[in-house]
Amino acid sequence: MSDQFEGISVFLAIAEARNFRLAGEKLGVTRSAVSQALQRLEDRIGVALVQRTTRSVRLTEAGEQFHDMVSGSVRQIGDAILAVREVQSRPAGLLKIAVSSIAERFISGPLLSGFMQAYPELHLDITITDEEFDIVDRGFDMASGWARCWNRICWRFLSRHSSGIAQPHHRTIWQDAKRRDIRAT
Repeated sequence: MSDQFEGISVFLAIAEARNFRLAGEKLGVTRSAVSQALQRLEDRIGVALVQRTTRSVRLTEAGEQFHDMVSGSVRQIGDAILAVREVQSRPAGLLKIAVSSIAERFISGPLLSGFMQAYPELHLDITITDEEFDIVDRGFDMASGWARCWNRICWRFLSRHSSGIAQPHHRTIWQDAKRRDIRAT
């Protein structure tokens, strides 16, 4: 099954560079790969987008129209990808944590205050429980104590003072906290 967007980034690189070799360098592929990707795109949409000779490359009328129609959309998609990456790179939103009554004393006071100062865009929902449970089934992001991850998609974290498990997408929060050395002073 072919992706309907396959080849569009190659076409845009050709349109910008007006040269297959330069487009390939920009994309990190060979001139031959650029040519083949463009040919597949043109075959799929049924129209020639580029006129090429041994010395020059220019867009056809259809190629100019196609370029004008897709270039802004592709730029917006690129911007959206960067925005999502930015959101993932800084902890924000709700973080649901389950801790045992024993671990509660380690997170209260200065430690919790330091954590909240380090991550002002993060909102904590902390549940204190001594029962054994599956963190994914109960909707927690991180847990310490008797928590288990029965479906094995969790990531285990350890430090000198504590251990626990977290869902994989929250690994960066723990690693960043360790890097910043957030702890009670």
